[in-house]
Amino acid sequence: MTILMFLYMNNLGQWICAFAPSFTVISNVLPFFFVIFSLINGVVQPYSMLPVFWRYLGYYVNPSTYWIGRTLAATLDGSPIQCDVSETARFDTPSGQTCQEYAGTYADFAGGYLLNPDARADCQYCPYSSGNQYLAILNIDADQKRRNFGIFFAFCIFNWVLVYFFIYTVRIRNWKFGFGYIFGTLGKFVDILKKPLKRFSKNK
Repeated sequence: MTILMFLYMNNLGQWICAFAPSFTVISNVLPFFFVIFSLINGVVQPYSMLPVFWRYLGYYVNPSTYWIGRTLAATLDGSPIQCDVSETARFDTPSGQTCQEYAGTYADFAGGYLLNPDARADCQYCPYSSGNQYLAILNIDADQKRRNFGIFFAFCIFNWVLVYFFIYTVRIRNWKFGFGYIFGTLGKFVDILKKPLKRFSKNK
């Protein structure tokens, strides 16, 4: 997966450079891809907290979703989790009860565990006992490792196809795909927005 990531990012930059009419366009287009690739994958922002549009569309068309899903599933599947004391939820029990007597049933039901079940004060509860519980929060199924590998590999192949496609059509055949008109219009719009700022800076 690490090798595929290097190949994917390399070819992503290549096909963007192949279709873009100038370095200015490239420098403005690349950040968009990198932001989407990095943020809309259910990790930085958990899947359940993503806005509806990104949850049902952007999340599934983002290759980072499958790369992270495969990588984390390979490393966390079945791995036991041991919380540090600073990572636990800490609380005191009613008088005379141990941590196990007071919160043991809840810990078993919730899937976590108590670091000090025999203590009668300062109980320390870890919310996770297995890496699979953390994967579930990220909407990652450990049984889909092969599927995620295959989908991400398909994205890499698609990138290679785009590289040759845009080199042939844009660089050899001089097809524009309307990008010149689009970027020209956007450039004019940006110039219009800049005029009030220039006047403000001069007056200041």
